[in-house]
Amino acid sequence: MSKTSQLSGTVLVVDDTPGNLRVLVDSLSARGLDVLVATDGKSAIERAVYGQPDLILLDVIMPGIDGFETCRIFKDTPETTAIPVIFMTALSDTSQKVKAFEVGAVDYVTKPFEEEELIARVDAHLTIRSLQADLERRNNQLEDLNQLKNEFLGMAAHDIRNPLTAILAGAEILELTAGSAAVEKVIQTSHQIQTAGNRIKTLLTNLLDVNAIDSGKRNIEIEPIELSSILEQVATNHESSARSKNIEIIRDQTTNGESIMADVCAAGQVLDNLISNAIKYSPPERRVWISNERRDDTIKITIRDEGPGLSPEDRENMFGKFARLTPRPTAGESSTGLGLWIVKELIKSMKGSIRCESTLGEGAAFIVEFRRAGVMAEATG
Repeated sequence: MSKTSQLSGTVLVVDDTPGNLRVLVDSLSARGLDVLVATDGKSAIERAVYGQPDLILLDVIMPGIDGFETCRIFKDTPETTAIPVIFMTALSDTSQKVKAFEVGAVDYVTKPFEEEELIARVDAHLTIRSLQADLERRNNQLEDLNQLKNEFLGMAAHDIRNPLTAILAGAEILELTAGSAAVEKVIQTSHQIQTAGNRIKTLLTNLLDVNAIDSGKRNIEIEPIELSSILEQVATNHESSARSKNIEIIRDQTTNGESIMADVCAAGQVLDNLISNAIKYSPPERRVWISNERRDDTIKITIRDEGPGLSPEDRENMFGKFARLTPRPTAGESSTGLGLWIVKELIKSMKGSIRCESTLGEGAAFIVEFRRAGVMAEATG
């Protein structure tokens, strides 16, 4: 290790000899480390609990509580049990070194110590500590994701069971009344079967999308796409669901003829999901606005509703996988908790951006920006 190499972290040095403390503090500080000091076991325990160092250098022979007992207390105290301890000792007896490991130390250096050896050991154990902390964070994230997955699978099973029950019940009605049911009843039952089937199809489609995105198998082909036509098509597809709730869709397109750089299927899926959500979460007799405008290098698309809006907590979690937000669909529509995560990932794959502006009780606006086609040509023309 070079003498000039810099480390990071906080080290608690425990030694009752002022001269040793000065040397250690100077050596560790010169390497970029923050240093806490204590001159006895009692004050060392207090400093470790409140200062939460990344590493402790602990003298063995001290007045009052010796180093072995101090280390034992460190390991028995929840706030300090995970902090690695390196003993500093002038004792050459092997049994004393073994005792150091028995009470919880991870290493030791022998006094008088060589500075380079001490720094190398400190560096090694700080690195191990950092890797362990990172591993713990990753394990916690995996546990959280696993919990979310389990919760989602439970909700997904419920979401599939209900429409499947409706399909089976509808099919039974048609079978029992075949030849005698009024046409209106047949149409009504067929519609219920279709609606339930579509709910299952949506859920399964989302699950397949998640798998494709996670495995890197979702094929994205970015090319110039005329925006107004795809917006018009998606909005038209949702006119029926909007009419069923007396929701007015207001189009305000100012970029007719402009093209974006995107995958046509992915862009359509993004816009379809956002417009669907705006209708789904809006109470009856409200309005949904679809607008777009040209920026310097992008086209900005805004989809705004008059729904319940989102709390700060919901806004923070809304693009998470398996997220279940506080607002619920206002007419019993299905919601998988996957749509916005899929939207975010698709937009990212097309090098676009998405954000949400919302105040609780005042609706929400989802703002998507795609790269504008022809920007490079304009810049070099």
